[in-house]
Amino acid sequence: ISQWFWLSMMRKKFKKRIHSRIGQYICKFIALLYTISGICIVLLSIFNMKDTNHLHYRLTMVNFFCQATAMLLGSVLVFWVYRPMKWFLIARIIVILQLFLGSYFFVYFNRAALLVFNGENIYYIREHEPGYTEFNKCAISEWFCIFGLIEITLITGLELRKHEESVTKTKAVYM
Repeated sequence: ISQWFWLSMMRKKFKKRIHSRIGQYICKFIALLYTISGICIVLLSIFNMKDTNHLHYRLTMVNFFCQATAMLLGSVLVFWVYRPMKWFLIARIIVILQLFLGSYFFVYFNRAALLVFNGENIYYIREHEPGYTEFNKCAISEWFCIFGLIEITLITGLELRKHEESVTKTKAVYM
């Protein structure tokens, strides 16, 4: 939801200051990506890994891809609108790198674990069975991505706060 607020703020900025249709279209595309990501998150909570592992894996990857692409395009918008505020851009780039690395290692360790796994049940794997370490690293990579999504939510909140402060200052000057 915070991303939708952020996108509405960016659309207003593009309409008022820059008058760019490209920026507005990028905002709409980012909104579409966040909508797809939200649908994936809802579906992830419905389907469990035990019965539908392949679907769960695909939904996770689509979610991470949509989030990373939206963050990358959002960084372009931040650079376009908030050029003097470099810290927001740097923070977004760090989170994008975190999400890409987490997604890459999530896929890598998931595939590696499936190649070496010999146990009976993938969800009740023991420490001594092949694939245990790889599945743990896969889970750590997934949490690396989840923390990246939490971080981008906090960064978005700070950007929205900065926007509200600038709007308040502008209103105070004109009153």
